[in-house]
Amino acid sequence: MLHEVKAKSVIRKIIRKAKQDWTVLIKVHDPFDGDSILDYNRKEKDLIDAVFSVDISELVFLDMTTGKQKGAIQIVLEYDRPADEIISDHSSNSFINYLVNK
Repeated sequence: MLHEVKAKSVIRKIIRKAKQDWTVLIKVHDPFDGDSILDYNRKEKDLIDAVFSVDISELVFLDMTTGKQKGAIQIVLEYDRPADEIISDHSSNSFINYLVNK
């Protein structure tokens, strides 16, 4: 991927913002395989590596206190896609808007 370093930076910033709220659990989901990785005691690098292990993935944010989903972000990685365009789609709510806005 041409812009891999910048793309990883975008994802890292999203993960760090989400982890500022201790009640948020992050899940990296592969929509085609159905495989998921949860961030229970996982390092930030593990989550980023999971996103980069597939071409299309979803970052799903769960509220640990209620078990409900706070929102999701779809990440599409292509060889020459600029880092600021890897977010293909996302939930439209205040929490997700906070995560994706610079």
